[in-house]
Amino acid sequence: MPSPVDREPGSSELIRVRRSVLVVDVVDSVRLMQAFETDVIDRWRRFLDEVVSTLLPLHGGRLVKSLGDGMLVEFETAPPAAAVAFEMHKRMQRYNQARPPQAQIRLRAGLHTSDVVIDKLDIFGPGVNIAARIATLAAPGEVVATVQVRDELVRGVDAEFEDLGELFVKGLEQSIHCWKISSPSGAPWAAAPQEPPTLSTPNVVVPRLAVMPLSVRGLEGDDASAGHLVADNLNLRLSRSAALRVISRLSSSALSERNLTAVEVARQLGVQYVVGGSVTRQGNARWRLCIEMADGGDGSLIWGRTDTVDPQALLEPDDDYSAELASGLLEAIATHQVQRLATHSLPSLQSYSLQLAGLRLMHRATRGDFERARSVLESLVDRHPMAPVPRAWMSQWWVLRTTRGLAASAHDGAAQALSHTRSALQTDPHCALALATQGFVECHMQRDLDAAEATLDRAIACNGNEALAWLYRSVVHGFRGQGEEAYRSAETASSLSPVDPQRHYFDALTASAAITAHRLERGLELARRALLVNRNHLPTLRALIVGLVESGDTQAAHPIGLRVLELNPSFTITGYVRDAPKGSEATRLRFAEAFALAGLPSS
Repeated sequence: MPSPVDREPGSSELIRVRRSVLVVDVVDSVRLMQAFETDVIDRWRRFLDEVVSTLLPLHGGRLVKSLGDGMLVEFETAPPAAAVAFEMHKRMQRYNQARPPQAQIRLRAGLHTSDVVIDKLDIFGPGVNIAARIATLAAPGEVVATVQVRDELVRGVDAEFEDLGELFVKGLEQSIHCWKISSPSGAPWAAAPQEPPTLSTPNVVVPRLAVMPLSVRGLEGDDASAGHLVADNLNLRLSRSAALRVISRLSSSALSERNLTAVEVARQLGVQYVVGGSVTRQGNARWRLCIEMADGGDGSLIWGRTDTVDPQALLEPDDDYSAELASGLLEAIATHQVQRLATHSLPSLQSYSLQLAGLRLMHRATRGDFERARSVLESLVDRHPMAPVPRAWMSQWWVLRTTRGLAASAHDGAAQALSHTRSALQTDPHCALALATQGFVECHMQRDLDAAEATLDRAIACNGNEALAWLYRSVVHGFRGQGEEAYRSAETASSLSPVDPQRHYFDALTASAAITAHRLERGLELARRALLVNRNHLPTLRALIVGLVESGDTQAAHPIGLRVLELNPSFTITGYVRDAPKGSEATRLRFAEAFALAGLPSS
C-alpha cells in the first residue's frame, strides 16, 4: 500500500510508492525549433494530444509533465511503460511523413523503476533524475532502461534486451547498469510447434500443456499467493505423467500478469492447452476455486469446474483436490491417468510465499537481489529441513552463484550445492530438481561425466518434464563430443521452459551444443542472443569463437578472443585442454584449434 509522507500544513497529499518513470525527449530540439518552429510545434501538440487521449489511458499511464521538447510519464509497473515507449517511437513516424530527414522529430527515452513521492500534479525523487539521465544515453528511436526495469520485463514478451553494461552519466557518482530495450518481435523464442513432440514409442502424440497461476480476488497478505499455490500443486501432479509435456511453472508465472488470452499464451509457450482460473474468498475460512482449460488454437473452453475448498487441505503433502483436478484434465484431453505421487507441498501458506519470494530474487539480474535470495531460501530450509524442494532450490542457488562467477572457487560451490542435494534426496530420492542440480555439479564442477550422466538419467526417469535435467544432460553430451545428442537435449529443455527467467543461460548452453553438433549457423545465432543479455559469459564467448572460426570468419573471432582475455587474463589453450574432464579430450582439442586461429595464447 502507498505510504503517506510528512508534508507541510495545507499542502496536497504526498504519497511514497513504487513507480516506473518514463522520460521522453526530442533529439536536437533546439535546431528543429529554430529551423521549423511552426511545423514542429504543430506536430508535437498533435502527437502529445494523441498520447494523452489514446495511448496512456490504454496502458494506465499518467502524464506528469509536458515540456516543449519532452514529457515525463509514470506507470505502476514496467511492462506498460515499455509498451508506451515503443509505441511512441512507432506513432511519431506518422508525424514525420513527407518531411525531409532534417525536419523529422526523433525521440529518445529513458525508463527506470524505483520508489518515488507523488501528488496529484507531480512526482519527486532520485528515480526521476535517473530516468532523465539515462534518456540521454539513448540514440534516436531507442529506449534505455535500468536493471530494475529489466527485472520486471519478460524477454520476448515485453521486450528484447541488449546489455550495455555499467555506464556513467552526468551528475551521478555511481555507474548504472543499463539495457537497451526494443519491441518484442513476436513469439519469444520460436514459433509454436505445428505438431506436439512425440515419445520414443512411434505414433504416440504427447500434448503440451501450461498451467497458469490463478487470478486472486479478495485475498490479502500471505493468502495472495493462493493462485500460485493451486497452480503449482496441479503442475507438479500433471508433470508426473508420461502422457503430457508440462511447461515449467517459472515460464508460466512469467506470463501470469500480462492479461494475455489463452490463444496468446499458447502461442508464446508453444502449447496446445492452457489451464487457468480464479481464487476468491468464500466466507471467513473457505476459498472458491474456478478452474478451466482452453484450447490454445481458438481459445474455446474444453473443461471446467468450480469448487469451495478448505485452504488447509491444499497444503497437505498429498492433497486429494489437486489429484482430482489432474485426473479430470487428463480425461478431458484423452490421456493416461495421472500417477498419484507425493507432491511435498510446504505445510504453511506463509512458507509458500517465502519460497515464491526466494525464487523471484534468485532469478533477478542484480547481485544484491541474488544474494538476498540466499537468506530467504536458507530461512525456508531452516523452517522445513525435511522438505526436499527448498533444499533443491538452495542447491541451485549455489550452482547459479558459481556459473555467474560469484563463487570464490568451483570446489566451494560444489561442496555447498551437493550438501543440499544430498539432504533433499535423503527425504525424496525421486526429486528430479535435486537430481538435476547434483548432475550439473558432478559434470561441470567435479568433472565426472560418468557420474553426471547416471544422475541426470535418473532425474529424467523421475520426471521427464524437468527442463534443467535435459539442459544439464546436453552439457554432458557436449563434453563427450556427442553433438547431436547434446543439441536435442538442449532443445528439449528450451521447449519445456520457453520463457524461463534464465533464458539466456538456456540459449548459452544450447549454443555450445549446436556448435559441437556442427550446426554452426544456429549456434552463432543463439550465442549472440545469449550475449545480448549477459555479455560476459565466458563459455558462450568461447563457443562463439569456435563457431566463427569453423564458419570461416576467423577475422571476426579475434576481437572475441581479446574479450575472453580481458575477462580472464590467465586463460591459456594449454590450461583449457589440461583441465578437460575425462572423456572430453577430443572436443577440447577441436575447440583449442579454433582458439589458436583466433589468436588466444597457447601458454
